[in-house]
Amino acid sequence: SVTGVQTCALPISILHSLVDVLDTSNLILVDRVEHGTSMLSKLANFKNLNSIAMYGSDDILMRDMKTDRLMSEDINTLISTVVTEGIDFKVSPVVAVNVSGRKGFIKLIQFLGRVTRPNKKFKKFRVLVDTIVNYHPYLRAHSFQRIKACENFGVQVVICKSVKELLVEIIKYYNECNKE
Repeated sequence: SVTGVQTCALPISILHSLVDVLDTSNLILVDRVEHGTSMLSKLANFKNLNSIAMYGSDDILMRDMKTDRLMSEDINTLISTVVTEGIDFKVSPVVAVNVSGRKGFIKLIQFLGRVTRPNKKFKKFRVLVDTIVNYHPYLRAHSFQRIKACENFGVQVVICKSVKELLVEIIKYYNECNKE
């Protein structure tokens, strides 16, 4: 569907650019398996994005295996519906992209907790990318509730109007983190 393509395009272009520039590990949070499957097939078109998906139907052993693969050189992108519960990253991914419509404070805090843990290669540099949905009043309200929850959690929020502007902000933040 057209909506699926539009939803997938932004996170994929962001990840493709960041992997080219920084060689990061990435996490994409989705609400539905169908959305994850759609993103996974589109990611296959990019040679620098090696990805797998992890869903609620995966048992604990399979989830552990997939998160371990993310932290190795085997893959660099994990698409998941279940990052907020039952997942413990030994080393967290660097870039997390939320393409779910979730607004729940507790689930968002759990998600942020997963992606703010230590990472040997990138130390404290972490980026959470979220989208502001303007075409639907409820989803727009959810977007701003997530922004408020991030600010309440102590996460610096920068709102960008284009992918280029977002990438500039991320690189600037990366350079600031590496000065320390």
